[in-house]
Amino acid sequence: MLDLRGIRTLVALGWVAAGFLFNLGVTFDWAEVQLLAKLGGWEPHKGRTPGKITLKRGLGRLFEMLTTQAILSGYATDHQGLPPKIAALLRGWQPPGHL
Repeated sequence: MLDLRGIRTLVALGWVAAGFLFNLGVTFDWAEVQLLAKLGGWEPHKGRTPGKITLKRGLGRLFEMLTTQAILSGYATDHQGLPPKIAALLRGWQPPGHL
């Protein structure tokens, strides 16, 4: 269901998370690590950085978002739009151009 861009994005962010967790030169100063942590539910605490579970949860949420976008885009293309109630719920959602 995911297009190649979505898969590449997930793989790249997986490497970012691994680089941070295994001290491969990626630090918490990287915006990507901070975003994955936030998506994973991490709350800032002095001297505490996110762990494996938090970053894994962040990657999972990103994966779900990309999968949802791919499914909605495919449906909208195949059926010339989304069902009215879903379209109203999403209020003007359009398939993304690129990530």
